[in-house]
Amino acid sequence: MANTEAKNFLSHRTVGELVFDKRKLIQVDSNDKVVDVCTKMMFENIRSCPVYNSEKKEYVGVVDMMDVIIPLAFTNYFENQTVEQAQFSAYKALSTSVGDIVGLNPEGSRLWIYEGVTPIIETLRPLALGIHRVLVTAKDDFDRHEVYRVLSQTDVVRFLLRNASCLGGLLKTRVDELGLVSGNVETITTKDIAIEGFRKMVRSQVLGLAIVDDEGRIVGSLSSSDVRGLTPAKLKNVILPVPEYLRNVTGAPAAHPITCTAHDSLEEVMLKAIAGKVHRVFVVDASQKPIGVITLSDIIKQFL
Repeated sequence: MANTEAKNFLSHRTVGELVFDKRKLIQVDSNDKVVDVCTKMMFENIRSCPVYNSEKKEYVGVVDMMDVIIPLAFTNYFENQTVEQAQFSAYKALSTSVGDIVGLNPEGSRLWIYEGVTPIIETLRPLALGIHRVLVTAKDDFDRHEVYRVLSQTDVVRFLLRNASCLGGLLKTRVDELGLVSGNVETITTKDIAIEGFRKMVRSQVLGLAIVDDEGRIVGSLSSSDVRGLTPAKLKNVILPVPEYLRNVTGAPAAHPITCTAHDSLEEVMLKAIAGKVHRVFVVDASQKPIGVITLSDIIKQFL
């Protein structure tokens, strides 16, 4: 856990410093179709966004890819049906209003909002518990009206790396010494179909799986964000093996996995996560077999 020097530093810096130069909030309306929201997220390169009810004139929650995965994976689609029947059923799910699926993933049922003057350390608590982003109030650059900016786990990790010298040497500690190599990592094989991977994410309450070969060596990863490119025309791909699904839906093969060893320092793992633009780094042994996974939540928890 964080030393006194790190806690003092994070108690005297504010969240406004982390979001002052970020773009304005990207949001969707509760009446927008799920498929359109997925397309927008892929275009904007975001994994979630607040949902605004224009009739009630209020935010009703946050939609993320797990909200999309849950109805696709667990409403008997692709169970004892022809692909064409399943395609029709799943198409209805993609055509529903996004307001109908907000909160299927519990994280999206609440908006975490902080004033810009809030000490950074206060916002770390929800982020360390698995909340991937919070909102921070700010003043618009032109009319000075109150607006929101998103503070993500990635923003926090970048900030910590930039200020490593103020954190009392914590970043130089090995991850196994910090107890971050748990041995609990969810996997899927290259022969498994994509829909089974998404079901496993929901059952295990994780947002990503390690893809392993016949020898158990990691060769890639499947994450909830890989649903963003899913359209009605591409629905049949969910019953293909994971590598084919990724190639057909995201337009690229399974990316080279971001990995570390148990002897790597916390700083090295943080740098790998930021460089790879990922939310988790898989811990591997000498044979490249996954023996654990370190998430951004795990990293942020070290500073509380």
